[in-house]
Amino acid sequence: MTVGERITRQRAHLTPGERLVAEVVLAEPQAVAFGTVAEVASRAGTSGPTVLRLATRLGYDGFVTLQKAVQDEIGRKLRPAAERIRQRPVPGALRRTLAMEVENVHASLEAVDGEDYARAVRSLARRTGQVFVISGDATYGVAHVFASELGLLRPGVSLITGSPVGELVEADDS
Repeated sequence: MTVGERITRQRAHLTPGERLVAEVVLAEPQAVAFGTVAEVASRAGTSGPTVLRLATRLGYDGFVTLQKAVQDEIGRKLRPAAERIRQRPVPGALRRTLAMEVENVHASLEAVDGEDYARAVRSLARRTGQVFVISGDATYGVAHVFASELGLLRPGVSLITGSPVGELVEADDS
């Protein structure tokens, strides 16, 4: 069972301080994996004993075993490149591409700060104010679809396109 699954199972039984520590464990696993009890407590705005109580409540012998579990989870996510290179290839280029892109999406979304994401969603959902979708030449298609679809849901959406590089190429051609 992962650390996150243990937190989910115990969430109803956690004290407010333990919940703060649990949020740090989930949001910043590297702080737990490579930090100290005092550093985790400071990030959570709690005390060292609260960090230790959470580790015990999650079924670990203490902070060191919680830390080891988090390190193991991070290690599984960040397998060494040599291991991935030696891995038997998935048959077919399409399957390999799909697997790689799914991994890229997971890595990208896991790196997003939850508060920043919620703030962006709230801003886009507002029916007032302007939203500018800015695109270069390479991302025009995606930006155009995004701006068009968002424009169906709310007013004030503008697509801004072009790049100085494209303008220079056009000027040289004339």
